[in-house]
Amino acid sequence: MKQIDKYQYNPKDLLGMGSTGTVVKAIDNKKNQYALRIIKKNSITDDEGLLCALLDEIRLMQQLKHPKIVQLVEVIQTDNNYYVVMELCKQDLQSHLQQVHKMPESECIKLLIDLLEGFTELINHGIVHRGLKLTNIMLTDKGYKLADCGLTKCLENFKKEQSHKDEDFKFHSPQVLLNSKYTNKCDIWSIGMILYNALYGYTAWSGSRIEQLLHNIEHKLLDFPDDQTSVSDDMKQFIEGCLTMEEAERMNWDEVFKHRLVKDYFKNYKAHIKEEQIKFLMNELRQKIIKQNLNISSLFQEFDENGDKTLQFSELVQLLHTIDKTLSRQDCQVIFKKLDLDGDQSVSLEEFEKWITDNNTKMAVVSKVKGRQNQRNSVSKKMPSLTNIQNNPGKQKDMDFRGIQAPYQPTLGQSQSTPFINQMPIQTQVFDPERLIEKLQLTIQRYNINVHDLFQKFDCDFDGLLSFQEFAQVLIKIQRNVQPQELQAVFRIFDLNDDNFISFIEFRQILNLYQEKSQKQESKFFSSGYQIPQYNNQVSPFQQMGTMPYQTYQAKTPTYTDLL
Repeated sequence: MKQIDKYQYNPKDLLGMGSTGTVVKAIDNKKNQYALRIIKKNSITDDEGLLCALLDEIRLMQQLKHPKIVQLVEVIQTDNNYYVVMELCKQDLQSHLQQVHKMPESECIKLLIDLLEGFTELINHGIVHRGLKLTNIMLTDKGYKLADCGLTKCLENFKKEQSHKDEDFKFHSPQVLLNSKYTNKCDIWSIGMILYNALYGYTAWSGSRIEQLLHNIEHKLLDFPDDQTSVSDDMKQFIEGCLTMEEAERMNWDEVFKHRLVKDYFKNYKAHIKEEQIKFLMNELRQKIIKQNLNISSLFQEFDENGDKTLQFSELVQLLHTIDKTLSRQDCQVIFKKLDLDGDQSVSLEEFEKWITDNNTKMAVVSKVKGRQNQRNSVSKKMPSLTNIQNNPGKQKDMDFRGIQAPYQPTLGQSQSTPFINQMPIQTQVFDPERLIEKLQLTIQRYNINVHDLFQKFDCDFDGLLSFQEFAQVLIKIQRNVQPQELQAVFRIFDLNDDNFISFIEFRQILNLYQEKSQKQESKFFSSGYQIPQYNNQVSPFQQMGTMPYQTYQAKTPTYTDLL
């Protein structure tokens, strides 16, 4: 037996395993039983500030107190692990269905009512579960309880190796599977899938891969075989309302609670859709702010173009889209109206921070965390300049990529929109990554491309960050024959905080540095009477060239615009 604080556990007494750690049974000094989730610190970010933010995020979930939600009791930290102590339940719904295969409609209605009671608490806190499935619905002597209410999603944001794969993806909504914009209606889809599974013993659609599942959802009609299970028309209608593929046409939470299948149990519940929407938006923004490690004050100043310490609507839209590309104009309008406390049609930094704080997002903690991180970074890594990038003595080996002969070759995920780097022909040659960056900056300047729009165009998964795969696409657009070692070298220059992602702030900072260099060179030409040539072609490579594999670019007949 092992001892953690007042809890004892046997590592072999496993309750479950997942991408964020193992779960074991534990007992306290009074012989009360608990479920103990063990999260290894070496699987989480090394950043001290983000670790503090992670603990605060988990403690926020302790505020969820409802008889139909599995209680998160406390969080214990040691040198090597985090221990999340949770209420212990008898078994999960998946284990139960393996025993009984399927459930009668009367029992499914009890399941539905318990789930909806739990969701009233989540909705009031603006929390989206997003990962609802059979294994995080728990059975107790008093019914069913929701478990893992956003905890796994939160932990994924802090993992060193980001993984979007979920082996039990069949209960996720199409929007979540596609990494496209989704709202709290994604949980309504999951409820519909779980009800169907409980009634029939299998899911409404199946597929061994996400692509196959999405194809079946789109092309196969929802079927209720009467020869297998007797299901009422009300239950069929409810499931159909949940399993509408397009979110705009899917039932909202107000319609769910007012449906005649359950309305008698929720007569006193009043859905406040506007308030719930704002809380949902804020919680999503908070997760993205933490994941991207953003300093709100610095970001605010970045978009305060006239320096008056306020943001107009158009400026706020750009700021919000930097955090979350999927926000619609309507979402931004809702946020803007909520922020503009004095009604002067602008938002000050104080108004922005007050709104964040009022929505329980621990803005003070995040700011303090960023302050500590910035203080540490100011010692270890100063704001780069061209001179630093080329000649920093302490980082010469890491930062000066000229003359690299045998570089590290990255491994990329295989998809139609991602170049197959591991299949690219390797050409041993001396190269200068700065020339490629200058070419990118020149193309942006020549075609008057909005840098923020360009960043969003290649942010395929809408997480506000460019992965190596996404960034490689940007460079391939401007130079067909770019080599893997060049891509890796340029990526490392843009990745200022070495987290293997490029934020918009990093992207713009490096481009600004090279723009300054370009302007200095142009001033020399102007003083000598040199005239910069004008180009008639107004179509940029980013518009002209579609997404295609790397080999196709090599085979393409070069044109002048392609070579910009």
